[in-house]
Amino acid sequence: MSNEITTEASAVTSRLAIDVSQDRVQAFIGLPDPADATAWTADELIGALRQANIVVNETVTTRVNELLALIASGNDLPDRFLLAEGRPATEPKDAEFTWNPSLQEMAQGWQDDAPINYYKLNSILTIEADAILGELTPAIPGQDGIDIYGHPIKPTQHPLEIELGDGVTKSSEDPKVIKAVIAGRVQQTNNKLAITPVLDIKGDVDFESGSVDSCVDVDISGTVHDQFEVCSQKSVSIRGAVEAASVEAKSDISIRGGILGHHKGKVSAEGEIVARFCDEADLCAAGNITICKSIMNSRLYTNGKLLTPHGAVIGGEVYAREGAQVDVLGSEAGVPTSIAVGIHAEVLQEVKKNNAQINEKKKAVQKIRETVQPLMANLKRLTPDQKERATELLYKADELEAEVAEIEKSRDAMIAQARAKETPSVYVSKIIHEGASIRIGNRHTLFNEDLKGPVRIEKRKVNNITEFVSVNQLSGSITVLPSIRLDED
Repeated sequence: MSNEITTEASAVTSRLAIDVSQDRVQAFIGLPDPADATAWTADELIGALRQANIVVNETVTTRVNELLALIASGNDLPDRFLLAEGRPATEPKDAEFTWNPSLQEMAQGWQDDAPINYYKLNSILTIEADAILGELTPAIPGQDGIDIYGHPIKPTQHPLEIELGDGVTKSSEDPKVIKAVIAGRVQQTNNKLAITPVLDIKGDVDFESGSVDSCVDVDISGTVHDQFEVCSQKSVSIRGAVEAASVEAKSDISIRGGILGHHKGKVSAEGEIVARFCDEADLCAAGNITICKSIMNSRLYTNGKLLTPHGAVIGGEVYAREGAQVDVLGSEAGVPTSIAVGIHAEVLQEVKKNNAQINEKKKAVQKIRETVQPLMANLKRLTPDQKERATELLYKADELEAEVAEIEKSRDAMIAQARAKETPSVYVSKIIHEGASIRIGNRHTLFNEDLKGPVRIEKRKVNNITEFVSVNQLSGSITVLPSIRLDED
């Protein structure tokens, strides 16, 4: 409750000043002169309140009498005294959905200590019909308050409700309990809870089942074997492993048994990929890639983050535009292992080509204009053929300048699309081994000796020079690392 004073709400009589709090819920009277205060009367105090348009009720009258009694007692007086008080509005409480603990245990069971995004629990679990999803606590609406003038004070917000969509319902025994009407995948988006149909494959994807091409979510209880394909217009959940196969989804992919790619096949998602481990595999995701345990000799590409906070990345190449969090980078044997974050190297190379084209065309424009300028200064002396040639050259210069503008526009759009939304970095909690390398944008560093964590590798300005640095997460100490620019390789 605010006690801030607003002068606009002050009412002043010849002897009394009524100060109103900024939220209009409290009215105080200042007591600057105890000698003068001894002459105050109840009628005078109430009159001052009414003059300020403050509602005078039984509670206010009681407070007036308490003030007069305090003055008459001869005790020390406060700087000011609360005479009238309204009631602030009660803000609403949003509806809340609490997942069934058994579902959380099922998710945590295969992800170990990896973080779980319960808002995307659909990428991990499918639900049987009549299964209990959790409990819904309804929203509690706010209550109007009232200010000292008798005017209502409205809550500042409306409660956020959770809508029950297709496939879910309230239990007839307890309306707080939410159950599944059909088997399928739970979706919790935009405060709406629903279940979408799922293609449920009991067992492996092999010669018996054949490859899968589905327009709905796919749930596979077994393993996807070598050379088979699984494609979904929505999400894919695999409870077994993925071998040298192809798995593709327009949304998320979860693989509880891990990926054994043998450098064949590919797992790609337009959403996120979550897997227990990744061995000799090729992964591509628009969202984050979360690997609960190790990544061995694999190629990973994500426009989000690589998250393997409890696992090692050994061998292979990783690109994670928004950054990476790993436990161990590289191995004691010095296996070459690289992580790149920020703008991708291919984009930087394309930008370099664009800049070369721009410079070449600008030089051509400058040469043309330097050639034509003397001619245009003596236009009357030019023959018709010379005038025509000069006009053609100027037209060519204008064309080249238009091409430069178009290349610059395309280059800038490409950079904006490829740039990370946040400042990219690589966090390693235990150790970076000799032989590992990290690239951020157009700079990279190769580690020639082990570096113990927890450390964050990032680019920073040091003495007005952009440097690769290692920031120790315990001491805060910063060490500049040797690095080279990509175009100097």
